[in-house]
Amino acid sequence: MKEGPDFLCVGMHKGGTRWLFDQLQHHADFWMPPLKELHYLERGDKKGKNALQALEFALGQSQRRKKQSNTSREWDDRDIAFLREMASGHKKPLDLCAYGQMFRHKGALISGDITPHYCDLEEDIVRLLRQEFPDLRIVLLVRDPIKRAWSHISQASRHGGFDEAVLNSPRAFAKLLREDKSLGKLSFPSRAAQRWGKHFANRQFRYFFMEDIASRAAEVRREILEYLGADPAKPSGDLPPDHNPKSKFRKLEMSDAIRSELVSYFADELRACASTFGGHATAWLIEYGIDGATSAGAP
Repeated sequence: MKEGPDFLCVGMHKGGTRWLFDQLQHHADFWMPPLKELHYLERGDKKGKNALQALEFALGQSQRRKKQSNTSREWDDRDIAFLREMASGHKKPLDLCAYGQMFRHKGALISGDITPHYCDLEEDIVRLLRQEFPDLRIVLLVRDPIKRAWSHISQASRHGGFDEAVLNSPRAFAKLLREDKSLGKLSFPSRAAQRWGKHFANRQFRYFFMEDIASRAAEVRREILEYLGADPAKPSGDLPPDHNPKSKFRKLEMSDAIRSELVSYFADELRACASTFGGHATAWLIEYGIDGATSAGAP
């Protein structure tokens, strides 16, 4: 048994990571941690906070956190032990040795960490991960930056964290794009590919498009499972390959003026994606009427 995680899925947020977690957590070749997003590697002294809340809820000591609604498997002793160990790291410095040891609960199975915020992880930590876990495999789920950002905004609106009045003023919306740190961190897949691909090259870094997950889920599922060393012939419990619990979520309407602001803000990133990934990313330039030249754009 190899120590530590076998893989990391480093994003993108709103790029299919819930789909991937569900397909893996119900697959017989995997033991996935009880939390989809561990955030262990990037939360500083907040690391372990979500594990602490989940543990308190699981032990009946708190009602503050509900178990993720579309996680159907029951937690067992391994899950509770994992949560205890992760919670013990709350407000402590990063410890990759302790992080790796938590994954011993996988036994002989495959396991990993699906935390989309790792797309923006500091490069020095990426370098340390390569040194600590030399066989680690990296998965990046790539989504059109404009559609990803809009899905992000729609989710925030559903949860009461976005003032829809901003959409009535293109100027106010443009200001939001410039100042919203989470949009800036999570909407630039070319930067994530450059950072992670630099340290995990060749067969240890692969990316997959959200468009392919949506249009040919069974094939992408097979490709990812084979890449991670699992048997794609085994089912993911009762879940079909195209299982999507978020398909009925309400999405905001995008006006032409707001679309124009998004295209302007992400133009250079869309060009960088076309150069980095090709395929669907090249079609994004055509969809948004962007030429291939690079110009001054979003920071």
